[in-house]
Formats: sequence, structure tokens, C-alpha cells
Amino acid sequence: KNRQPHQLAITKTVAEVLDRQVSDGQEFIFQVGSKPLDPKAVNTEFRENLKQLGIFREDKPPRDQPSPHRVRASAYTWMQGEGIDQRIVDRVFAHNPPTLQRTYGGEAALWQGVREAVVRWTDHLDSLHWR
Repeated sequence: KNRQPHQLAITKTVAEVLDRQVSDGQEFIFQVGSKPLDPKAVNTEFRENLKQLGIFREDKPPRDQPSPHRVRASAYTWMQGEGIDQRIVDRVFAHNPPTLQRTYGGEAALWQGVREAVVRWTDHLDSLHWR
């Protein structure tokens, strides 16, 4: 986000997928064929995957379709609704208010909460019935 490096909490499932990609010799984490995924093509690839899953609706305009940004916004809203500490939600989404470190100290103390929030979100997604 904002071209700033930051840590990313991932679930065990994501770690397994990444390990599988490395062991299969896949050069890039996000790729189309054998080429790296161009950031400008993320929405197109996202849409193609939704079509394969039967989630994309041809009869709806683009503004009413799921998008990576809407998934991110949904996760943010869900975490706030679940009462997850705002400091943790901000870390999950790489929000870095200027007073965060001055007020709460280093990030290390928040990482356990970040991991738990990400796992809760993926568990919530797993509980949904997509079809």
C-alpha cells in the first residue's frame, strides 16, 4: 500500500499455498501463465476467477460486481463490527496514523492480534456458502 514496505500476516492455508508454489518451481507468487501479474491487471484476473467460480454476474454493471477493493473494504467493516481493536485493524490494512507508534509504542505487541484478526476473517469467509 502506498509503495511502503510493511509486514503481512498470512494464514496457515496461504503459507501452504506459497510453499506449494515454491516447491513447484513457480517463479512469481502472483502470475498469469509464466509471467508476473501486472498490478494493472489485478481486477481483470480477479473477474476471470470469479467467472470460473460462478460468482461473477454478466447481467450486473461493473460497479455492482465484487472487486479486490470491495473485498478489502468488507474485511475492514467486518473487523470493526466484530469489535476488533482499531489498532489491530489499522495494522491489518497497513494504515499508519502518525500518532500510532507514539501512542502505543512498537508494532510487535499488536502482531498476535493481527494474526488472530486475519484468521477470524478467513474463517468467516470459509463459513459463507458461495453457491
